[in-house]
Amino acid sequence: YGDWSSDVCSSDLYLLRTEYAGVPYLDPAPVLLAPEAPAVDRTITVWETTDRRPALRIARTTVSVEGIDGATARLQLRREDVVESAGDRVYIGGADRRTLRLPTPDGAVAVDAQQSFDGTADLEQGVVVTTQPLRPGQTTVTTRLLVEYDVRAGEYALRVTAPLPTAAVEVRAPLSLVGGVHPVANAEIAKPVDAEGERWQVTRRTSAAAEGESMVVQLRGLSGVQAANPLTSQRGAASGAAAVLGVLALGAFVMLRVRLA
Repeated sequence: YGDWSSDVCSSDLYLLRTEYAGVPYLDPAPVLLAPEAPAVDRTITVWETTDRRPALRIARTTVSVEGIDGATARLQLRREDVVESAGDRVYIGGADRRTLRLPTPDGAVAVDAQQSFDGTADLEQGVVVTTQPLRPGQTTVTTRLLVEYDVRAGEYALRVTAPLPTAAVEVRAPLSLVGGVHPVANAEIAKPVDAEGERWQVTRRTSAAAEGESMVVQLRGLSGVQAANPLTSQRGAASGAAAVLGVLALGAFVMLRVRLA
């Protein structure tokens, strides 16, 4: 249990965050505190940790084109891996505290280090390594990369490789940035998707992928538009929400119940 107390003089939203066994936890639902409702009771489930890797698989990998900078001949890609753990503890990695290694597409030059509120990423010899803890059940690992492309041809061959057995792999590219997406290897065209104010061209792998297997698509007609700021663009609004919400501290009264799974 944890509690903080003080006078509540105005209505404010807060995000609850706690830590157990060195692993941070964040309640995704904001808490509204007001003078007429100065208290709230909230439960967060936590787990013990392990450095022994459990059985892991990926339910779905989605790679999306977020932006193109023709001046530097770089693409900004977002990769989302929904990792499923069969264990009953949080996997925190071995001695190096690395939990997942993601093969990078060709021409990768940089990775966004701040991967989530509980993990960081680094680029090492063609592989993205992450420290994000993998919880029992599903954990979504989101990685943002910069890759170099052929600016004269306006094309890029995007290879997506499975780091673990993966049930489904998909590539999405908005029509506003990419003129066409063409299957090259182990890929097929799927139905377009309308989301986030964009029409997304979709290709998917023709079958589930074993560890190390990949799909390749050719991105053509790259427009050379500067990548959007992930904290101000619509696609990044959710990840930026924490920046505009208060951090729970003195000035509120919250009873936080931590439940050990």
